[in-house]
Amino acid sequence: MLIFKRNNIPIFILFVFLFLMTYTFQFYVNKQQMYEQLSNNLYTSNSSMLIAKGDLTWINEDLSKSQYRLFLEEDDTHRYLLKNNGHWSPPMISGDFLNLSERTKTAVIGREMEQYTRTISGVKYISYQTQSYEVIGIMGASFPSSVDYLILLHDPGLQLNDLNTKIVIDSDNPNVMKKILNRATKSDSFISTIDNFQKGFLRTGDAPFLYKFLLLEMYFLLLIGLISILRYGYEKEQKVINTLYMLGISKKNLYFEILIKNSVIIFLSSLISLFIFSGAVIFDSLALSKVLLVMPATILMSWIIIGVFIGRDHLEKKRGVVKR
Repeated sequence: MLIFKRNNIPIFILFVFLFLMTYTFQFYVNKQQMYEQLSNNLYTSNSSMLIAKGDLTWINEDLSKSQYRLFLEEDDTHRYLLKNNGHWSPPMISGDFLNLSERTKTAVIGREMEQYTRTISGVKYISYQTQSYEVIGIMGASFPSSVDYLILLHDPGLQLNDLNTKIVIDSDNPNVMKKILNRATKSDSFISTIDNFQKGFLRTGDAPFLYKFLLLEMYFLLLIGLISILRYGYEKEQKVINTLYMLGISKKNLYFEILIKNSVIIFLSSLISLFIFSGAVIFDSLALSKVLLVMPATILMSWIIIGVFIGRDHLEKKRGVVKR
């Protein structure tokens, strides 16, 4: 049987460092996305602004099963949230974000707009076009931004004007954006796209390609790191496997034990790394959910990579290649 020994400690430590690097990179990516949206009035660089002049029934349709958002822009300050597939939320200072299933008129405002609210029986309200909206949250970051002057509204009884309605479609996935735009233009032939003057720091600095290249390069380095650690551990276990095989233990069982052993090491090292990292960084719910996906994804990839190692060694033995 394969057991945990002292020579597994270096592998464990290497995995801890790999997870710390992964969590740091994931935190950096989440922060970059947040800064981009804050500099772009809560839109991503994938957003598209449309002028709809005809039938607007397509807005109420489920345009995609993936994450996307629809906004109705009234002016530079006020906008209605019409769709929010994927439970997107801007950075919140306090309170809750808009829930589109609510049957009451609600609003989330930037911190600088609090001065325009009024309080009735301990509840804050803000007015727009003679209508009162209950303020359920304050959005913004720890530093001043244009979001401080925004007001997001939810009105379940909103009647859309068919004439020159300004709709903004946004999604974190550019492929989803293309599909939604194609579907919208097919539903309404009078739709026209206009340039969004709010470009954000990525578009302004003309940096999308460099940013994507950085992401690709970092993911590649993390993958190489994972393969190197697994190969190191796999080679370390070869002598034990050969000895136990000569004692009559099936190699199939031995390889399965390697997979289980590596999974346990990855699981424990990811928890310790998360504990160390969370002591220095506060995650929001979305960032934490992404971080928690790293561990099962790494275990799955380790099984695939070790399976490739085993298959490669099996083929080499069939061809008569002797490893020293």
